[in-house]
Amino acid sequence: MNSDDNRILVVSDDESVARYLADELINNFGYDVTIVSFSKAAASRNFDEPYPVVIVSYNEFSEVVQQCIQEFKRTDQECVIIGFTKHDPAQLSRETARLGMYEVLGHPLQFDKLSIIIKKGL
Repeated sequence: MNSDDNRILVVSDDESVARYLADELINNFGYDVTIVSFSKAAASRNFDEPYPVVIVSYNEFSEVVQQCIQEFKRTDQECVIIGFTKHDPAQLSRETARLGMYEVLGHPLQFDKLSIIIKKGL
């Protein structure tokens, strides 16, 4: 993984949340952000080049969400996966840790904290 790589993949089925995340990360922090839905991420399996950071935004911690996370980790074990949920992240801590997620953040999202987590992960 290249430490100068500023690409982030945002995976979400909520287009408004994904667009909000992407706009903030692009405009305020200069990241190169791509948005895909869970169904597209699951269908793609592999991207041309793995993303160093993946932000997974979800309402329900479904089997599809878990499969996407597992696939990202299988493709690139060093991939930093950050979860964003409207629920209490502490309720999912065991499961997300088991899947290899770096961090899970809840609402409201603090972009300064997110940026620090991204930089630490890289």
